[in-house]
Amino acid sequence: MGTDGPRAPGSVVVENIFGIVAWATPGNALTEDGTTTTVALTNVNTDSQYLEFKDFGFSIPKDAVIDGIKFELKRKSSNIWGCCRGGNDWDR
Repeated sequence: MGTDGPRAPGSVVVENIFGIVAWATPGNALTEDGTTTTVALTNVNTDSQYLEFKDFGFSIPKDAVIDGIKFELKRKSSNIWGCCRGGNDWDR
């Protein structure tokens, strides 16, 4: 049984199907080089647009059995509301 990874995404797409606040420089989220992307949420009821990360470059055979996927994300908040509320509330 082999493993593959970790891998960084090759692209990021801003999805505006949910949320109204745009991310600044979303391409900065593709690497771990000290650059960041930010979104300015003005209150607890404001939602950002989604960032969709793509093109991880995996080559998975049709008969492969995937036993698990690990996803790591660095994030921080500089406001009083914290981080990541709503449907993807990882702080719970």
